[in-house]
Amino acid sequence: MGQQQILLIVLSMILLGVAITVGVSMYFSNADSANQDQIYSQLNYASSAGYSHYLKAKTFNGAEKNLDELLKQESIDLWLPKFEGISGEPIIKKISNGFSISVISSNGKHKATIFENVSDNSRTVSWEEIN
Repeated sequence: MGQQQILLIVLSMILLGVAITVGVSMYFSNADSANQDQIYSQLNYASSAGYSHYLKAKTFNGAEKNLDELLKQESIDLWLPKFEGISGEPIIKKISNGFSISVISSNGKHKATIFENVSDNSRTVSWEEIN
């Protein structure tokens, strides 16, 4: 009887260890996924704000469909929101028919970029690992 009880205790300790390990790994994978979702959401919001500013008339402090005007620092300060969960500042670049916003995740392992095409208001988001 004593041997069976020790065997049950050892088996339950092994199961408890496996359960804790699985729980911790699930927590960290969900944390990475939540961070990615937060960055995607903020990039979409920033891109929408930039496109909205691009369409606004100058009388309303807008860029009046002028990409060069949209990407001036004074103009960027008006429409670019503050990001959370990133390291450093967002990088904004002019592309052929729109603009892109790039950020690096707070853990420094990923770079997310959104490309806004102002001619048809389409967006493309990319997520890449940084070596």
